[in-house]
Amino acid sequence: MKFFFSLMTFGLLFQAQAGVVINEFMAGSSDRRLSWSTNDSAQLGSGVSWKAPEYDDSAWSTGNLPAGYGFTGLSTDLTSAMSNQAPSLYLRKEFQVTAEQASSTNQLILPVNCNDGFVAYVNGREVARANCGPSNLFMFACQPAYNVRLGLGTANLGPASNWLVPGRNVLAIQAHNAEQPSTVSLPEQITQHLPTLEFMITAGLWISSGSVPDLLVV
Repeated sequence: MKFFFSLMTFGLLFQAQAGVVINEFMAGSSDRRLSWSTNDSAQLGSGVSWKAPEYDDSAWSTGNLPAGYGFTGLSTDLTSAMSNQAPSLYLRKEFQVTAEQASSTNQLILPVNCNDGFVAYVNGREVARANCGPSNLFMFACQPAYNVRLGLGTANLGPASNWLVPGRNVLAIQAHNAEQPSTVSLPEQITQHLPTLEFMITAGLWISSGSVPDLLVV
């Protein structure tokens, strides 16, 4: 599985001088400007999207799932890379599909175990999400999951032929950590935007075929 850590650094500089009045603003281009594809899916910029099969992920780190920090039994511990640094993790996994698999009418199954939210794509198309708003809502890299939640579930994506193509395919997932919620004893946490102390994501992909699933990504 290929990994990309969404490290975000924010800097603000304020200067004030007496007698200065600002009366005009000039708009400039922004790296947070969104564009929309033909299927109304938003993305940053106009280049190849990170979730598309043709995207070049050769510079990404690699590791096995489950990945995260604050949990036992992780295959990839991301404490040093993500804890108090990055609220989201981007994943890509290429896999090969036969012509028979790509034309199968059996169900394509996506099992996901996540703390706290995710959006999943197959060949660049969104197939499932949890705790990250409605379908096709764009989630910025610095955006936390909506709530603190450990979600374990299985998404039935419908016939495999709706999503797969013969040859090279890609499962892409963006996983988001939530912020620590405010409490009666710590009401100030609502403005501190602190990530939770636990984060984890694991997923797979298979085609249902009787009692023995046709494994694609494990």
